[in-house]
Amino acid sequence: MSPRDCRRWKVPVGLVISASISSLFMTMASGAAEEVAVASEPPASVDTPTELTGRDIYQRVLVNRHKTFFQKQRMTSRDAGGAVSVTELWVRWRDGRDAQGKLKRGIRSKTLAKYEAPARVRGTGYLVIQKEGGPDDQFVYFPSARKVRRVSMSESIMGTDLSIEDIVPRDIDSADYQRVEDEQVEGVDTYVLDLIPDNPKDSQYSKIRAYVEKEHFVTLMMRYWDHDEVEVKNYSTPHSDISEVEGVWMTRVATMKDLINESSTLLEIVEMEPNAKVRDKEFTVRRLEQKSR
Repeated sequence: MSPRDCRRWKVPVGLVISASISSLFMTMASGAAEEVAVASEPPASVDTPTELTGRDIYQRVLVNRHKTFFQKQRMTSRDAGGAVSVTELWVRWRDGRDAQGKLKRGIRSKTLAKYEAPARVRGTGYLVIQKEGGPDDQFVYFPSARKVRRVSMSESIMGTDLSIEDIVPRDIDSADYQRVEDEQVEGVDTYVLDLIPDNPKDSQYSKIRAYVEKEHFVTLMMRYWDHDEVEVKNYSTPHSDISEVEGVWMTRVATMKDLINESSTLLEIVEMEPNAKVRDKEFTVRRLEQKSR
């Protein structure tokens, strides 16, 4: 087995996994044939004084992620009437910062995602290149029309409760981070911070409140408000599912609820390659139009 194969694993059939979506979608995985187990003894807690600012906390959240990844995902959505739909897609992502944390050529990150199922949307894809100072490049490709067009980050992922904004990892410089009073989530102590997007026109949300557990800096819950100050979505993941994969702490199960439409979406990561060899030429409009991965 090659080193590349050793980094890729599949989730056991029947294990339901949901997206660590929104700005923190980046860190989720599970083990199988090459199983990744929860550490028997977690490392000692990081010294985290009360003087930590909201930005300090979120910076530690972002440090706890792979520099690149490839994921194949299955999203299972359920509407208010109980109808279920399944969407499958793969996502390739690359951090735009170097080993010293500096942006390369003004690029914050690059994301390419393409649908594999259902058949009616197979081949449809998204390309998002986040830039320092913007505007970002955001494209969608429809194979039936053989056409690429620009798209809004608020556009929904077909058949799910997620938007493009929800699945693209947020950069540290894209928002203001305000720490509020610490709280517990299901008995676990968390830091609580409000993420306020720098440019309201670039986000469908006026505020995102994140609840970050204090040992590994994994987000256990997120709440989303629209520009009318109405809470519209809720994300949660159980603390018991935190595990370590190649030095990054992740959750395996989560759920996103649409509080307005009373629907929800679960995500199952059926394949993942952390720290994958991802090249810049894989994030182009030409690549978006191609059928292969």
